[in-house]
Amino acid sequence: MLPAKEFVLQYFVEILAFISILYLTTLYFVFSTYRKLQKFTKGSDSKSLEDKIIQILQDNKDIISDLDKIKNILSKLIKSDNSSFKYVASEKYVADNSPDSFNKQSFSLAVANKNGDGFLISSITLRGETFFYIKDIQDFTAKALSDEELAVIEKIKRQAGLVR
Repeated sequence: MLPAKEFVLQYFVEILAFISILYLTTLYFVFSTYRKLQKFTKGSDSKSLEDKIIQILQDNKDIISDLDKIKNILSKLIKSDNSSFKYVASEKYVADNSPDSFNKQSFSLAVANKNGDGFLISSITLRGETFFYIKDIQDFTAKALSDEELAVIEKIKRQAGLVR
């Protein structure tokens, strides 16, 4: 290991370059901060500068107030997520195969929240007449379902990630 005096003499140029770079970098930051401060206070007296600072503080208070309002709204939305409808699926089909049946005029529509509670509406068109049925969905299941209604329930289960 070299003694300190020999080290300094051997690496004098490198040490001088490092100190110069450090000095120039410090000068740059000092002058850029000085210019920013001059620009901020240019043409201002103490009263107008005080007004600017008070306005900035008031703007910050307004922003914090708005953030609190947004937090409250967001927490209400998260709480209401259980009751809002999240999954929707439908299926169009021909209710009977008779020659006078209309082409895919019947449908089933299922709507459920994230817990799987909701309703299923079926519209069945037979020989020029239309019938509507509404059934409850609880935990992604309902009673007395047709094949088409089962298909719609399977679609919302897929949307919820319960079925592949």
